[in-house]
Amino acid sequence: MSSVPTYVELFTGFRSWGWTSEGITSLFNRTRWTSKVAFEAQCLLATDLLSMQGAALTPEARAFWDTQAHRVPDPSCTCGAYAGINMQHVIDVNYTQFGIHGEVWLWGRLYRHARGWRAQ
Repeated sequence: MSSVPTYVELFTGFRSWGWTSEGITSLFNRTRWTSKVAFEAQCLLATDLLSMQGAALTPEARAFWDTQAHRVPDPSCTCGAYAGINMQHVIDVNYTQFGIHGEVWLWGRLYRHARGWRAQ
């Protein structure tokens, strides 16, 4: 896959996707997934954070909201691209009942969580 950065080691995960008339989507937030194109996760709270930073009236408030910014994924947030540990894990959590399931390559920051992995 030429669209995957070559300067990092890839990590294999497994996931399920939904299918709509527009194509493949994430099961829970309906983010569009395009096959063979690198997907970089975004924090869904980032827009709210920018609003709070812009609405801050004092330097102290702006400084506080500046400290809330983080890279994706972050251990104190739920952001990131989710994937199961292996295909059996996806089956065990009953995600194979949804549309399409298969293998993904994860890169960047990677955290283990209760249902598998969260990655950049």
